[in-house]
Amino acid sequence: GYPAWSPDEDVHTYWNGQTGQIERRRRDGTGTPEPLDMEVDGLTKVTYSPDGAWIVSVRSTPDTSNDIWIQPTDGSGPARPFLSTPVDEDAPSVSPDGRWIAYVANAAGGNDVYVERFPDGGGRHKVSSQGGRSPGWSPDGSRLYFRKFGPTASASDSMAVADVRIDGDRFETGPPRTMFRMYGVPTANGWREWDILPDGSRFVLIAATEDEGGGSRLAVVTNAIGRVVGDG
Repeated sequence: GYPAWSPDEDVHTYWNGQTGQIERRRRDGTGTPEPLDMEVDGLTKVTYSPDGAWIVSVRSTPDTSNDIWIQPTDGSGPARPFLSTPVDEDAPSVSPDGRWIAYVANAAGGNDVYVERFPDGGGRHKVSSQGGRSPGWSPDGSRLYFRKFGPTASASDSMAVADVRIDGDRFETGPPRTMFRMYGVPTANGWREWDILPDGSRFVLIAATEDEGGGSRLAVVTNAIGRVVGDG
């Protein structure tokens, strides 16, 4: 589960549910899976910073619930907690320039999207205004997308976007705006159910369907990057 491409896209990393290890394997399928040399107690999700310098992981512990940890990929240091508090921190996503990290935390009693400086932390900025999860960056770092909660439990969530403004070490976002409704897109457990193409032109989502085969299908949303359908 939880696959992630390495920044050079030569290998992909994933969690092996049978062994409990984080493994990586060449993209072309050759060779054998190689376990990463890292502490795996409570660890399930791994991703990379865009420059490949850091492995970013999520760990679950009885005392602090979900925490975000980071570890140098060159082996120059051990894994260390980036965020370890009594509340859940999950779904980390490092900005394209490697200076900021978006994540989800329930610090205010419900899940919201936050951004902090990376890799040293600090300067926390709350992005979502009505609840949010599954954050991700535009390829140029000028926008932060996230899944905004529906107004009621039965209403569908929406894809929202906030414009990013950076002034030195100061990070700000504009008011989140609704882009499109996410009908039939299931909720992943602390991970993104969507992605964006490297050129920023299209979203790719996992969407549930009621076709004869059942299950889910891959959906590509076009002409949505510049479109906003309401404030949120």
